[in-house]
Amino acid sequence: MPKLNIWNFKGNHCEGLSTIRKVLFGIWILIISALMLSSCTFTTPPQKAVTFMVYMAADNSLSDFALSDIDEMERAGFNNAEANVIVQADQAYFSEDPWCRRWEIISDSLYDYQISSPVIDELGEIDSGDWQSLVSFYNWCVDKYPAYRYVLAIWSHGNDWYSYPSNPNKFCKDSESGNFISISGGELQQAFRAFDEVPELVILDACHMQSVEVIAEISAYCYFICGSGDVIPNSGFPYTELVTSICGNIDTPFTPLPSLYVESYEPGGSQNPTGSLNQAVCSSLIKSNTFNDAILNNISELVEYCLAHPEVYTDIMSARADCFEYNDLDIDIDLLEFCWKLADQTENADLAEIARNLNSDLIAANSFYNYPAGYAGNLLITFPEISDSATWLDLRNDFYQLNFNQITGWGGLIDRIIISDEVL
Repeated sequence: MPKLNIWNFKGNHCEGLSTIRKVLFGIWILIISALMLSSCTFTTPPQKAVTFMVYMAADNSLSDFALSDIDEMERAGFNNAEANVIVQADQAYFSEDPWCRRWEIISDSLYDYQISSPVIDELGEIDSGDWQSLVSFYNWCVDKYPAYRYVLAIWSHGNDWYSYPSNPNKFCKDSESGNFISISGGELQQAFRAFDEVPELVILDACHMQSVEVIAEISAYCYFICGSGDVIPNSGFPYTELVTSICGNIDTPFTPLPSLYVESYEPGGSQNPTGSLNQAVCSSLIKSNTFNDAILNNISELVEYCLAHPEVYTDIMSARADCFEYNDLDIDIDLLEFCWKLADQTENADLAEIARNLNSDLIAANSFYNYPAGYAGNLLITFPEISDSATWLDLRNDFYQLNFNQITGWGGLIDRIIISDEVL
């Protein structure tokens, strides 16, 4: 008896076989669809309340402190079912493991100075001073660890917006490549613009980064920014308290963060348990929409008024001379302190009103300890004195590239106050 081919049999006798063929094809489609659906369900991670990402650009002199801070994160109180804490640390060539790794932090409450959390990725040698490395890490976390809120901490050296050649602490300096994330070159802003999701909070765990110049680069691309305008000790932010505050109670506002940082460095705090560290520390929390809508506009108004009334330059420089100076160049001052002094000292009613308006609702929260200044608002602004004119001329071209200057024209006011017309 000849063998029947149900797929090629023709004529009226194949109607039943044609039906069988259709049924088999339908079953095949259902099996494929079920397998695809099962695969998607299995590989899609659950969306948690928050994903806290820590980008450690530690391929520099801070390398030894990176692992200590990761151990601090493990001692935080949070529920891994509700929050993701993901760390990427690129360490220096002299460290025990001189390459870049990623960890998913598991809360273990052990004071063993060992990392027990699993390594989830090994990247080998990378350039953590390349802004695209920051983007790659952030977007990878968003893809692999989806959440309703994203928090990003950038951990490294910093020195405000400065990128002059002799600056030893450029932002996220990578010792092997010599590269860094340039603020004045727009690289930090490029990174934030390339993020797949907007971070609700950005923590700048690097020295001198809480300035109007730095914040103006990223304030359109996040909701809150926490950092310090002064030197941050090598042990950095207190990550046990920080992670607990952000991930342990997901409904807690961010306003306690500056106090958590400052109190950790006061005598008896977690970063200064013996009280041997006698260092001034400060921190603030900036709300981006207030910064964008009020602070930048008020600074622009101050610039416009002063340029139209050069007779107030003496009042401006008198108030500035009484301010505490920050950073290694001694040309940064606290914006709040300057405005308070200006409002108190000037006899020009219009100028005093502008200064008072600038101080209104400037920051969401701030804290400071051990400062000789009467008060520290913890938001820096570049303001050289006349004696710093040569330094200003060296930095001037970089400053003019900053988003802050393009919005406010602050550099033009500095030019008029401290540079002679012959030089300009």
